[in-house]
Amino acid sequence: MISKHTMPVTSNPLYYSLTTRFKDRWFTRLVRQARPKRTLDIGCGIGYLLSIIDEFTADSVGIDISRTSLIDARRYTQASLTVADAVRLPFADNVFDCIILADVIEHLPDDRQSLKEIVRVSQPNALLIISTPALEGLLTRTALKHWLHGKMDTHQTDQRNGYTSDILRELCESCGIQVDGHAYTNYYLTELFLGVLKFGFYLKKRRYHSQHDLVDVQSSWLFTLYRRIIFPFIYAIGCAEEFLCRPFLKGHCLIVWGTIKKH
Repeated sequence: MISKHTMPVTSNPLYYSLTTRFKDRWFTRLVRQARPKRTLDIGCGIGYLLSIIDEFTADSVGIDISRTSLIDARRYTQASLTVADAVRLPFADNVFDCIILADVIEHLPDDRQSLKEIVRVSQPNALLIISTPALEGLLTRTALKHWLHGKMDTHQTDQRNGYTSDILRELCESCGIQVDGHAYTNYYLTELFLGVLKFGFYLKKRRYHSQHDLVDVQSSWLFTLYRRIIFPFIYAIGCAEEFLCRPFLKGHCLIVWGTIKKH
């Protein structure tokens, strides 16, 4: 089993991201159930998801196109970290039995080719977990959702607005991935709060190039105020909203999981 990360997960700025916290429970639950031997996190950023699944996977690897993000990730996880592009994965065939693609697929110019690469490096019956903006969300197609994801935000640029569960299912199945289930998170109030947080980030930094930028603002007084006072309050509201809305509504984040099928 991998040794634990050297810094607590609460020191990672993504621990205080509403959108991340409400989806990470799905990744944790699915990985815990699968207990994979080798996990690949594509677009791992500063290593938040890797740090919370370390104890459930025997070996983990994270790749990202941002070298500075991977330097930050080393603080939180003992996973192997590599600078790489999702379209050309630097791994042999049939290596991983779990793949994580968290908030990445909407940024990829060629989502189909990336899924084919995932299938190539995956073992038969490997677990794939994807999260992405849900087109069914009320605010998904608005400027609020895409703020800090424009053409000037380099690796964070949105190539598409997101997916419906049906569209993503069809895409996955066309690449040899059997979709086993899907879920939604981040409903209306949570998404509005996220917009306010983006504005706070904008006051400090005008562009969002990679998750490394989140580490840069972590020492600001605004972030300290948010982390200590504001976040606990809005997180409690978000938890109540998740509980009330999940049985009836589709949120702004779509999570899809499935099985890699190979003949």
